[in-house]
Amino acid sequence: MRLQVLYTPIPSKYVDNYGSIVDLVANSTGISTWSKDSIPDKDQETNVMLGLRTLSNLFDNKEGRDILRREASKVIRIDIIIKFLLYVY
Repeated sequence: MRLQVLYTPIPSKYVDNYGSIVDLVANSTGISTWSKDSIPDKDQETNVMLGLRTLSNLFDNKEGRDILRREASKVIRIDIIIKFLLYVY
C-alpha cells in the first residue's frame, strides 16, 4: 500500500465505512490494540514503520496532502501513541 500511495493518488481517496486512508493505516498497523504495558514485538514494530512510511508517502501528491491536512488530528494522535510506546519501550 505504501508504494501505491507514493505513485498514484487513488489510495489517497480511499473511504469506506471504517473511515479514510489514515484510519485504514492506523487500524492495519494494530497500534490501537497495544496496551501501554506491552512491549512491541518485531512484527508490530515493522507494521508501524510501514504504516508511518505510508502516511509519509501521502505527502507526495496533492490528494494525499489534502487528506493529511483534513485529518491532521488523527495523524497527530498516531504520532503521540508511537512516541509514548517508544518512550516506554
